[in-house]
Amino acid sequence: MTFFIPPILTTSIWRKVWRVQVCFFSGFVVKPTLMLLGDKGVEVTVGTNIDRRFLLNGKMLIAISLIPYTYYALVIKSTIRKKSSVVTISYISPSMEELEKEIDEAGITVMNEIGLDQDTDEEHRVLAGLRWTGLFSDGAIIPRSTPLDTLCATLGKKMAYEEGERDLVFLQNKFEFQHADGKHEMRTSTLCEYGDPKGYSAMAKPVDTPYGVIVMQVSEGKLPKGLLAPYTPEICDPLREELRGVGN
Repeated sequence: MTFFIPPILTTSIWRKVWRVQVCFFSGFVVKPTLMLLGDKGVEVTVGTNIDRRFLLNGKMLIAISLIPYTYYALVIKSTIRKKSSVVTISYISPSMEELEKEIDEAGITVMNEIGLDQDTDEEHRVLAGLRWTGLFSDGAIIPRSTPLDTLCATLGKKMAYEEGERDLVFLQNKFEFQHADGKHEMRTSTLCEYGDPKGYSAMAKPVDTPYGVIVMQVSEGKLPKGLLAPYTPEICDPLREELRGVGN
């Protein structure tokens, strides 16, 4: 099988091979998943962006999708045809719900909403940063084959980390609920994660570490079949327990 592995990832993690995964990804958050699966002896084929050869003809046990959510229905349709499971970071969209009957008939697991959403507060950050990025200036761009790739290349140069710089993820969720006696209560969950300039970024750790764990659970048949999200103790409790055993 052909491998599409970025040079930084061509390490000794490829050991005893006993499973095959296909990973469609974008960005640099994929490394923790690859390292975790590699340590488990899992063979991973990485396709940068959508590798249509695998969507149409490739062998997939599990597809790991980290590409933009607009392509997830395409990936899921392919896994339905191959009767292969898939793990995504996306919320369950209407286009996914339309495929639920076919997912059930194929007897596969489509697990969603795993790890920190890379699009967290995306719209606000984009709007706030347009002037700084110079997108509407007369400055030179880095042309690529598509407008999206051109944008990514141009922003990549502008936003590259300097030596010693790191990223920060700050996420806060507030939950309001009502007890059986009618009493209302508010609880707050806060995540503050700093990246390691010599290791994983803050975005990579909470995105891809849960990903690697849940992929192993799917491949070992520990999750039910169907269109799933981590809303129930049946899914969340084993995931939390295994994450406690994974490095910080």
